Amino acid sequence: MSQIKLLLDVVSDLQHLADSLKEYAQAAVSNEKLNIDDFEEIYTSEEEPMLPSAEEVRSKLARKSREGYQKQVRELITKYGGEKFSDLPATVYPELLAELEAM
Repeated sequence: MSQIKLLLDVVSDLQHLADSLKEYAQAAVSNEKLNIDDFEEIYTSEEEPMLPSAEEVRSKLARKSREGYQKQVRELITKYGGEKFSDLPATVYPELLAELEAM
């Protein structure tokens, strides 16, 4: 994962933490009991799972090619609809990585 993506993950986690602390502070001030359902609402994320970056996938493809799997790497790229890696949409990266790691 790129450093930027890792930093964005940290920022997201900090935002969730801040939301939780805000709820806790509001409950403490009003002497209410905390309801676990309130916290579950904060943490239910409707975001799509993060896709691997192009750099990450390209790096792993290159590593496999250097290990002697050039033909299989080329076949994988073709299987997912490209003549070269840059032709592939990001949506196929997870499946491509899963097959690549299974080699």
